[in-house]
Amino acid sequence: MYIRLNSEKMKKSYRDTLNLAIQKTEELIKLSPEIPMYHSIYNQLLDIDEKIIKNTTVFSENELYKRYSLGHLAVKNFDYENDEYAKLLIDIFGGAFDYHVSSESFRQLLFDGDKRECVNKVFEVNHQKIRLIDFCDHPLKELKKEIDHESFDLMVEENSFKRINNIIEKYISEKELEIYYLKKNDLIYLFSYGEYQPGRYMLFLEDIRIWNS
Repeated sequence: MYIRLNSEKMKKSYRDTLNLAIQKTEELIKLSPEIPMYHSIYNQLLDIDEKIIKNTTVFSENELYKRYSLGHLAVKNFDYENDEYAKLLIDIFGGAFDYHVSSESFRQLLFDGDKRECVNKVFEVNHQKIRLIDFCDHPLKELKKEIDHESFDLMVEENSFKRINNIIEKYISEKELEIYYLKKNDLIYLFSYGEYQPGRYMLFLEDIRIWNS
């Protein structure tokens, strides 16, 4: 399991680093417009800013490695231990794996209403089409069998899920809705769903994690 940056201070620092790298790359392009590497780095930095920062898109680890090569370029072409520009690129590359919105602001209300309407509805989540039937048979406790206990416990703690030890073990959200999971395209989606009030059903996207099997 991959852990996201969960501090607004850390995320602001990452955004500042990204903006600084964009500015420095623009200066390098002006000085040496004939060097294609700078143009490649610049386009990758802008893509990170658009996709990961502004659109909060979550990519799998494999997708990130395929999409961004600026870390490799920094190591290959610069004295990365002493060059400040190279250090910026390496920090940005590493942060691209971690830049996920924290749980407090990440939680998204997807549905609030009648159960039958929710069952038939198609939801757009992280640019994916998802229906209730895709995950409603996968309670969070089943994920224990697929990941290590340390990662599972950390995920539960970071999202403030509560374990209920009745006849059937289950995990619930702060709104006391049961937690379910869905594995899709190397990502784990965590949802909370259930009857919040009589006849009123709610569905939240609680978190998205990178899946490392």
